[in-house]
Amino acid sequence: VIDSLKPTDVFVCIGTSGSVIPVNAIAKTLPCTTIINVLDLERDSDGQFPPLVTTDWTHFLLGKATQRIDDIDLILQDLMQWHL
Repeated sequence: VIDSLKPTDVFVCIGTSGSVIPVNAIAKTLPCTTIINVLDLERDSDGQFPPLVTTDWTHFLLGKATQRIDDIDLILQDLMQWHL
């Protein structure tokens, strides 16, 4: 699926720390707009920061997904108009 993405596609990732699946590495290689929403960038129970780099994403949103969904919606609406 990832190999079939085009510049007009959007990759949205919600609610991950990036510890299990290396979403940062994936986002860096994608030819499309990327959006990630994570709760926070605080240290985990082992004292490690999540392996997320904000500059690897087109849009990096912090906070609860339920509180940022309107921002994600606006980004997607804007992209849909731009790609029409």
